Amino acid sequence: MRTASVFCAAWLLWAVAAHAQGSGAETPSLLPLPAFAPPPLPRPSAGATALEARTPLARGQRDGYYAPSSWPGEGPLPSVASSYAWDEPTEAMPASSKDGADVLPAQNAACCGMPAGCQGCRTCPLLGGSPFAQALNTAGMAPLNLPYGLRLQPGYWFGSLAGLVMTRDAPNALSTTYNSSNVNTNLLDTGRARDNWAGGGQVMFGRWFGPQAYGFQFIYWGLGPMTGTASVVDPNYQLSTPFNLGNVNVGQQSATFYFDNAHTHALWRSDSFNNFEWNAMRRAAFGPSACRLMWTGYAGLRYFRFQDGLIFGGVNSTNFSDGGGAYAAYLNTNVTNNLAGIQLGSRIDYFVVPRVRLYAQPMVGLFGNEVSMREHLYSGDGAQGFDVLARRSTVSTLAQIDVGAGYQVTPRFSAFAAYRLMGVTRVGLTDNQIPAFWADQQGMQNIKTNGDLILHGVMVGGMWNF
Repeated sequence: MRTASVFCAAWLLWAVAAHAQGSGAETPSLLPLPAFAPPPLPRPSAGATALEARTPLARGQRDGYYAPSSWPGEGPLPSVASSYAWDEPTEAMPASSKDGADVLPAQNAACCGMPAGCQGCRTCPLLGGSPFAQALNTAGMAPLNLPYGLRLQPGYWFGSLAGLVMTRDAPNALSTTYNSSNVNTNLLDTGRARDNWAGGGQVMFGRWFGPQAYGFQFIYWGLGPMTGTASVVDPNYQLSTPFNLGNVNVGQQSATFYFDNAHTHALWRSDSFNNFEWNAMRRAAFGPSACRLMWTGYAGLRYFRFQDGLIFGGVNSTNFSDGGGAYAAYLNTNVTNNLAGIQLGSRIDYFVVPRVRLYAQPMVGLFGNEVSMREHLYSGDGAQGFDVLARRSTVSTLAQIDVGAGYQVTPRFSAFAAYRLMGVTRVGLTDNQIPAFWADQQGMQNIKTNGDLILHGVMVGGMWNF
């Protein structure tokens, strides 16, 4: 190709100029050069056997992998100049290659120090000798022969494990308690029972196909339970609730016995989150000679389950356990959002240095949300008030972004850390379901889905290419 010939000629002129300046001169470059030179090409010698373990890996016909100098039963592969230091994969996966019209002729490939079949920076990052580009590759492994003639190609698979620590935004502040002698006071509201930070984990695995520009991945992550509590105590029994409890009984006792002129009001919150994703992927590398950018596109399916639970309790005694719980009553509100739908997204990796990269991965999707709710009033000794079940379907949106950094520890293992921010619209929240009139059990069945949820936190883990 004419472009490749011009590039090679420029490269040779640069090499001659660098040699003329002497070994002590600095070479102008847009990129920082490694502090040491790459190992020279191996030459046939009596010690070749002893050096076999350190033979530079060659780019063979294995769709983007640096392969050993030979494969069992497949003969030797061409030897190419490469660097041990930069043969590292990214967290995403090895770089792609494919046949096409822009394949470099064999003589030009040799001139540029690349194997025949290279298409330039987009699919063969060795163009220009960029160590950043070589960081997109994974050292190859020989195929594994399986029973019944099956064969496994290592390096096409990848997986990761990560720990999560996250919390949610502050809930709505719905007043539950005032001083019996002053209705204008607000002694307790649902916003004070905020969730704490909760731990969780994420598992991901996937595979690349063909030229390794296409693949799939499966992701599961979960959190919870996130919990929060709040309470108020009045030894003078002057705690009452603004909710209208008229004509509501718990067993044979009026609900006002437990919640008006009470000794203690308390709130208990518990939330949990589970997420499942299946994504198809498309990948490409960008840049003239540096190849510092890699883009991955995502399109897939997602299921997100959010359970929000809130208990409001009142006791007409000094402790909730007094009399076997006979003096205490609880309104237990539990809402479950089941979101299922499609999502699109992308990921950009930027290589600061070959082993270190920064990345951002935004995702957005449209989901059908099946919301279910249970509103249950009961006493501590088992007496029953009302028990209302309801369902509602709506449409929700979900957006998520991960922003982080990765470090390549070994040719196949990388560590990464990221900040995750997620927002979900049109969800059912417990704070929005508690009715002003507890006798209106028909109205309780009308689930409010005008709530929003925000999750955020950090993720730390590692990825293995195998």
